[in-house]
Amino acid sequence: MEENIKMLMFLVDEYNLKYSVQTFNNYPFGNYKTKTFSFYNDSGCFTIRYLLQKDELDFYFSSRFSNECKELQERLVNIWIDEPEIWNKHQKWIFSLKDPFFWWKKKKVIKALAETIKTKIDKNKEFFGVKVL
Repeated sequence: MEENIKMLMFLVDEYNLKYSVQTFNNYPFGNYKTKTFSFYNDSGCFTIRYLLQKDELDFYFSSRFSNECKELQERLVNIWIDEPEIWNKHQKWIFSLKDPFFWWKKKKVIKALAETIKTKIDKNKEFFGVKVL
């Protein structure tokens, strides 16, 4: 997963966001091990939560960075509702259906997410609640 997150490091390099990776054990509702990848500044924190045992990604906004997993999950973010043309472009069609396995391919999801974030920053100087300069 860390290899895929490198596609988002432009947030650190170009926009001076801070970056943190944290591992949490005993995640509620199943004692899962989870990793969080957070990009943050004074205006807020965007966190990707990766549940290792379930191989699932979730995306969150919180008003500030924290060392507590629950505090990083202030508000669930629907990343694919904004900029649908980007997500449609990345979800290749298989016969007459969109790729039903797209969300299992973390590299493709993070690549589409990076493009979505860049577009949102260009348009609004923010992404998913985090303002950038």
